[in-house]
Amino acid sequence: LKNMYGKAILPPTPELLPGDITTCGIITQPGTYTLTQDITLQDANELGSYDYKDNNACFRIIGDNIILDGNGHTLQGVSPLTYNGIAIQIGSVPLRSDGKRVHPIDYQEGITIRNFEHVANFSKGIIAYEASGLTIENNDFTTERVSSALPVGLSYSTHVTLKNNTITAYPGITALDINTDEVIVESILVENNTITGEVRISGGTGGIRTTNIRQNTIQASTGISIEENTQPLTVENNTITAAATGVFVRDASNVLIQSNKIQHPYASAQSGITILYNSTNNTLQENTIEYGPTTLESEEYSGIFIVGDDTIQPSYTTLTKNNIQLTAPLSAL
Repeated sequence: LKNMYGKAILPPTPELLPGDITTCGIITQPGTYTLTQDITLQDANELGSYDYKDNNACFRIIGDNIILDGNGHTLQGVSPLTYNGIAIQIGSVPLRSDGKRVHPIDYQEGITIRNFEHVANFSKGIIAYEASGLTIENNDFTTERVSSALPVGLSYSTHVTLKNNTITAYPGITALDINTDEVIVESILVENNTITGEVRISGGTGGIRTTNIRQNTIQASTGISIEENTQPLTVENNTITAAATGVFVRDASNVLIQSNKIQHPYASAQSGITILYNSTNNTLQENTIEYGPTTLESEEYSGIFIVGDDTIQPSYTTLTKNNIQLTAPLSAL
């Protein structure tokens, strides 16, 4: 068989069965799948084909009540998977036409991804489309310095727990992307992760609600950005080391930012917390914002920066017991 471009279609990607596994494959049946050895791909063609197209995902999960246990093993991709490959994909990309969804939500329910010692050399470590009741814990996801890189992505996914992971992207690139559009998603917990790269939250017209980003250690240019979201969301007890901005809020409402420690050791620092444009009913309380002597070289630095434009102004922002201070040099922080 050949595809529309005349290229031979690779053999179908194998479907895995519950139990011990040693290779990449498609997972559809409920049960626990336990990896018993490291996987190091030598050629992208090893992934075979899916739906008569080249498969670019090592593990493709389409089903419910599934546990994929890395069992302390590693998963290494290979070029060109570094640029367009996915280590673990849950669900399928939602079909859209003229910017609108063309099919209803079909959640993959009750999925757990755990205990991968190291996942690297893929453009995306894990991407979840339309997952519900998803747990991602005790993994290490790393992506390379390419513009499409994303260690962890949650799209239209709800009731998600992401905890005790190490998530590493190039510092100027997004490490964790949580997004939706016309569908409301809720109950997303991001807790106790070590993250290098931006945590980005975008609610679209639906919104992401009852979400808590807490007790994470984040190092990035911008630590956490929240945009176009009107649903309640909490950012608390995180330690953020930011080259530019610690927490960035734009066109978002009902955000509680509390008890975070934001460190700005660099001259490139812009602000500890920024609230922009049509952002209303946000609360900033008991945050500590520290900046070292080199930050003073920046004339545009603000501990907390709230601003609109000629037509839109932020409103009803509550500030309580925030502590903005000059600290010792970076080596002493």
